[in-house]
Amino acid sequence: MPVTKDELDSFNQFVDEKIASGGAGSLRELVAEWEHQKERQEVNEAIRRGLADVDAGRTEPFLQSQDEFRQERGLPPRK
Repeated sequence: MPVTKDELDSFNQFVDEKIASGGAGSLRELVAEWEHQKERQEVNEAIRRGLADVDAGRTEPFLQSQDEFRQERGLPPRK
């Protein structure tokens, strides 16, 4: 996957902050920590979007979704 300028800028900022706080390890460790931090931020953002959908009423009950899923695929109704 090609690296973007924004990703490099983000990584550089992360490294600068780590060095300033005295927490810089090896380059490999820094990359792993930065990637973990990015993944955690993405998960948190997905959770925020999901909660906003719930608050805005853009969801449907699970059993209703399950019934529609089964019907669309010709599966027997749930018991």
